[in-house]
Amino acid sequence: MSARGWEKLGLLFGPDGSMPWARTHAQLPLVVPAPGDAGDRFHAYFASRDADNRSHVGLVTIELGDHPRVLSVEREPLLTPGPVGTFDADGVYPSSLVRAGSEDRLYYIGWMRGARGPLFLSAIGLATAPAGSHRFSRHSAAPIVDRGQHDPCLVTSPFVYADGESWRMVYVSGVSWTETAGELHSHYNLKIATSRDGISWTRDGLTAVDFKDAAETNIARPCVVRTESGWQLWFCAASPPAKYRMGYAESADGITWRRCDELAGLDPSPDPAAFDSDMVAYPWVVRHRDTEFLFYNGNGFGRDGFAVARRSATHG
Repeated sequence: MSARGWEKLGLLFGPDGSMPWARTHAQLPLVVPAPGDAGDRFHAYFASRDADNRSHVGLVTIELGDHPRVLSVEREPLLTPGPVGTFDADGVYPSSLVRAGSEDRLYYIGWMRGARGPLFLSAIGLATAPAGSHRFSRHSAAPIVDRGQHDPCLVTSPFVYADGESWRMVYVSGVSWTETAGELHSHYNLKIATSRDGISWTRDGLTAVDFKDAAETNIARPCVVRTESGWQLWFCAASPPAKYRMGYAESADGITWRRCDELAGLDPSPDPAAFDSDMVAYPWVVRHRDTEFLFYNGNGFGRDGFAVARRSATHG
């Protein structure tokens, strides 16, 4: 696989501030083919924030081709924050969408503010809808995956996919918070969980991607892609004071991963005025026809919206 070839096409979608639930951000783009469409139409899920910084799940329909564009915008959110006191009371983020029989399963992130910023708590929730309907309702008021022995601080950003007769999840595992000069810093890597039904999950501490050195603190938003030769894992990683950069790993079996970030091939813009001058984060990769599309966020964790880059699918 070559690291060359990504062509940045710029921001594809960002909120204009006209919707109360979407004042800023279009974060964590999750892009899947539009149901029943064999052409270029795709659905892009994302998280936007209201005036109180609470995140909601939204949807736009896009067209992928020579000139990717937004076709329509849903004016109402698909999923909203939960009631006070629940694990997702301060916001919800889309993370993975899987078709299971006659229903769509949206694995999402729910979060709550901590007693002291930037401390936060997050867990993994599940919402379901009749296939293709987008009428999502919570599977439970409680998360389906929460903190535990191997993930003592938080769990977030699951990528869920079928693995033969079972299910597999690559997720973000919060391992610690540290304090330096009065400031709190989170530390999380990527781990693997398994399931027989996609609802009850088993975790044994198996790490997919670990910190590359002592300076790296955060590894986030996994996206798994199956290829003819094996598996690809896209993610982003931060080594403060540098903010998120793209990361990449490969595997023959989807369990043991070899990290090779030099092949990610997408860097922040050298233009200090660009929306992605400080960070490139939260990748989502789609292969469509003879092209790979990489959706991602820039500065401020997607404050301005999500962008897209492309290259020939002959890579990898």
